[in-house]
Amino acid sequence: MDQSIAQQFGRALVFLLEKEGWGAQTRLAREKSIDRGYLNAIIQGRKTGSENVRSKIAEYFHMPYDEMLALGRRLLEAPGQKKEKGIMQCLEQTSQNAEIRAGKKGEYVETDPGSLRISEIIQKAIEIFETDSEYRFKLADLIDTFHGALMTQKENAGLSSKLEAMEKRIVDLEKILADEDGAKKNIKRI
Repeated sequence: MDQSIAQQFGRALVFLLEKEGWGAQTRLAREKSIDRGYLNAIIQGRKTGSENVRSKIAEYFHMPYDEMLALGRRLLEAPGQKKEKGIMQCLEQTSQNAEIRAGKKGEYVETDPGSLRISEIIQKAIEIFETDSEYRFKLADLIDTFHGALMTQKENAGLSSKLEAMEKRIVDLEKILADEDGAKKNIKRI
């Protein structure tokens, strides 16, 4: 395999794993029955990966192998600020191609939000934000609302643990006071 193809595939793989987030490498290895050490060697560029394994990896990301290479090329070639635009164009093209293939072949298209990967969700959000539609503002409001709720939940968890600690200290202080009152009563009897 040509080294530039290995670099393209490897760069696309690293990008997609980063977009998917924490634990993506483990999920990929488990779902596609790829040895984790071998997968890590491909990611680090120490191995190129067999044709079978590269195909499994592309399948995991719902991408044809050649589109994964195209993404890798864009990532390697995109300079400076044009990089993000080039990446997004490549991802949009990949998404459009996947929709066309699914429509033509009648294949299963994921519609359950719980089954979407983080990278797909982010891609869809970016597409919405790039429009001038009212949906962009509604999505921004939803994100603000959910983010606020998450921050409130984290704050409440912190306050809850502080409250538990304070309640424990109060119980301990009440015991100490009760012991002191008992000791004073015993002294008065004597």
